[in-house]
Amino acid sequence: MLNRILGYCRISCKEKRDKNKEKGKEKDKIKKEEENSLGLDAQIASLKEYCLKHNKNLDHIYSEENVSGDSDPENRVQLSLLLKSLKKGDTLLVKRRCRLARSFLAMTKIESYVKKIGAHIIACDTEHLSGTDATSELFRNLIDSINIFERKNAIERTKCAMLELKKRHKKTGVIPFGFREENGLVVVDNCEQILVDKILKAKSDGMRCYCISQMLNAEGFVKRNGNPWSYRNVKLIIDNYPSHQILRDPIVT
Repeated sequence: MLNRILGYCRISCKEKRDKNKEKGKEKDKIKKEEENSLGLDAQIASLKEYCLKHNKNLDHIYSEENVSGDSDPENRVQLSLLLKSLKKGDTLLVKRRCRLARSFLAMTKIESYVKKIGAHIIACDTEHLSGTDATSELFRNLIDSINIFERKNAIERTKCAMLELKKRHKKTGVIPFGFREENGLVVVDNCEQILVDKILKAKSDGMRCYCISQMLNAEGFVKRNGNPWSYRNVKLIIDNYPSHQILRDPIVT
């Protein structure tokens, strides 16, 4: 079947709900990146609204959680399935381009593959920029640059916050894997650090994040909450290692 529309939705963090039964109130806690406009439900609604507006059928939606926008497309299960199913004349539909990728390398890989097979990409919020003309391509590149800037800026803010946390010896937010709280201070968790070092060693030996997660699960290692390791969990530890070094190493004054 030609000219199909295949939707793709992605969030980096799962939406979590914390129900306060004592007060009879329900509080929704959504991590910062996935606010109203980018939650899975909102993305799916936008895809359906686009198809309704243009009187088209939305043939299938591929969605995934806990997947970073800068990760290799080959390491994203649902995106890989979508790309493999794309045929000439099909449309890959997303709410915003940042749902596809937040790095030039990842976006280039996706766009090159889609173009090669004769399909095309449309973002609901900028559908008028889906053409092949120079102006549309220029603005798409600008949008991608802004998305990448936002992500890198967030990483820099996180690093600054970690440094401030170390200086003040205070706990803020979720304690990263490899550390624990002790008497109100964030200290190294020697047991977890052994696993962190194991992950970093495997990465330096050339293992991919997905393979590392499979190795950890096969050897019986679990996360702090008892759940198995995933590609995303391993990648977070590797990506955040430079900022977490601030917590491991003493501050020189």
